[in-house]
Amino acid sequence: MPAPQPATIVPSVLDRLIQPVEGPTVRSPGWNAALSHLKNSIRRDLEAMLNTRRRPGKLGPDVAEVQRSPLQYGIPDFTAMSMAAPERQAAFGRALEIAIREFEPRLSAVAVTLLNGGRNLDRTLRFRVEAIIRLDPSPEPIVFESVLDPVSQTFLIKGDPHA
Repeated sequence: MPAPQPATIVPSVLDRLIQPVEGPTVRSPGWNAALSHLKNSIRRDLEAMLNTRRRPGKLGPDVAEVQRSPLQYGIPDFTAMSMAAPERQAAFGRALEIAIREFEPRLSAVAVTLLNGGRNLDRTLRFRVEAIIRLDPSPEPIVFESVLDPVSQTFLIKGDPHA
């Protein structure tokens, strides 16, 4: 019987394209290093997606497949809305969750939780993204905390504290 092969993590296509080639003697990183790199890659890609605004306007029902195309990449533009109302914050959280589920195929069981409970004076919007990284043979949980700066309207995602 052949010896079992160690599990490996294959980087995303983007990571493989932008990773510098170090020559023919590149050593494969261990599982923990590869997992840490994958988590950082997901964090980077989520931050880029959340800082991308999708084109305004609704698409008709006759173009349902376009909803999952690069034309719809990013999140809706919430800059004109006040995020003070809890209903608007909840709608914002749902929009983030939908965008992550749609455009980040490495994650499953995505849940976005708003963390601003009771801080009326603080205008930054804080939220947590919890998900499962689709890994074979064993999926890995991941948690990111993020802040939306109300002035610049940019997201900053902090890495998984469990990385």
